[in-house]
Amino acid sequence: MSEVTSLKVAFLGPIGTYSHEQIPVDVLSALSSDGPLSADVAVIPHENSLFGTVAETYDALMHMSGPRIVETLTLSVQHCLLARKENASMDLSGVTSVLSHEQALGQCGKFITTYLPNATLRKTSSTAAAALSILSESGPFVAIGSHLCAEVFVGLQVLQKGIQDNSTNLTRFYIIARPDTLVPNQPSSQPHGALLFLSSSADDQNTSQVRQTSDLGRWFAIFTSRHLNPVRIDRRPSLEGGPFHDSYFIELEEDVDATQANGAGWRERIQKAVAMLSAKATVKLLGIW
Repeated sequence: MSEVTSLKVAFLGPIGTYSHEQIPVDVLSALSSDGPLSADVAVIPHENSLFGTVAETYDALMHMSGPRIVETLTLSVQHCLLARKENASMDLSGVTSVLSHEQALGQCGKFITTYLPNATLRKTSSTAAAALSILSESGPFVAIGSHLCAEVFVGLQVLQKGIQDNSTNLTRFYIIARPDTLVPNQPSSQPHGALLFLSSSADDQNTSQVRQTSDLGRWFAIFTSRHLNPVRIDRRPSLEGGPFHDSYFIELEEDVDATQANGAGWRERIQKAVAMLSAKATVKLLGIW
């Protein structure tokens, strides 16, 4: 492919979500199915600086085949309190329900406790779904979401901006592309990265947590030998092993001493590590950038 043509980008919808604001298909379902990704590129959140890992993303990545992660993106998230326009002047102490995705509810816990003391929390599939819900329901309800919701959904108004617990509220996204998609390279000062999915081999699926910890030690020794720095590890329940048998997502960065790695390039060191790990575990390279 000699030049980059226009790309069809999917985001974790629906319209009005933060993924939409930064760039509607059900991206997570597409990633975890055997069918092809309908878009060229997908943007999905995987971690928030206040509320941690987005579990749904990792559950989808566990089953991803075909598409691969090609880059990461970190963006500031500013939450807004939203209400129907006719409820814009209501006393917040009279609000009976606050709706949003569990990540947004968690990121705004202090505001909810202080200013919405009588409101029950109602979790929705997305922040945009929460905004749509209060439009379709009558009652003293509010939603937490992006300011974009008030622009794209007629009848909503922003009551207050920046209600997250900390002004530095960052969400990190994975950019995922189909194998045949040429994604433009963006200049970056960040080190090279990669994401691996790892699980104890089939022969060890009924092993104890002690054995899994031992496996982690062996895996990390392989990373060290290849000048690969594990910078984060996420654990999710495995669907194939026995009770409390876990799978791991390990993100790697290039070691500052990579020049000592016998002249091997970043991708070559990753591929050799994957080959070594394959003899000891179930391993899948989900992305390299």
